[in-house]
Amino acid sequence: MPGFDFLIDDNKWYHFDDSHVSPVTEAEIKSPAAYVLFYQRRSKGQMEGESQVHTGSHGQ
Repeated sequence: MPGFDFLIDDNKWYHFDDSHVSPVTEAEIKSPAAYVLFYQRRSKGQMEGESQVHTGSHGQ
């Protein structure tokens, strides 16, 4: 899946997909449909026995 990434060391945005990476301007990536994903690593033991997906706000 294509996406965008910001490299702090370069202070630049890049567009990437399965075959190449190219620099883009901040204006090119701004969109009202933009979103950010956050991932949290969990051990295999934490995932065993879980069968439901948690949605909604934190703490519910």
